[in-house]
Amino acid sequence: MPKHFDPNIREDWDDSSLAMCVPENFEVTIKYVGPALSTEAVQRLIPKLDISEEIAKKSAAGMLKGTLKYVKDSWTVAEWLAYLKDELADVPNYAYLLDAAMKREKKERGDNPGNSG
Repeated sequence: MPKHFDPNIREDWDDSSLAMCVPENFEVTIKYVGPALSTEAVQRLIPKLDISEEIAKKSAAGMLKGTLKYVKDSWTVAEWLAYLKDELADVPNYAYLLDAAMKREKKERGDNPGNSG
């Protein structure tokens, strides 16, 4: 019997490989090289570029995971769509779980519903 139900998953895939697939294992630098910006614009842009770098590191970690986990990258449109739909099905769950966690933490802090935070 195969180790995985999905034929696209490598037979030797083991969750222990996930330890390599973390953003901390990547270096990403984004530098603005366009026309000069005002000091205010630069000050506002720098934290946004820091966020973009973190997003890029997480994306790279996910790409490494896919490289190690799956047998190929040349999937059909139908295969890509099936994986995308599967991933998108979890997004509302994450939103509702995040909302529940925020309400729980607010209640633990003793915040009233009218308080911000």
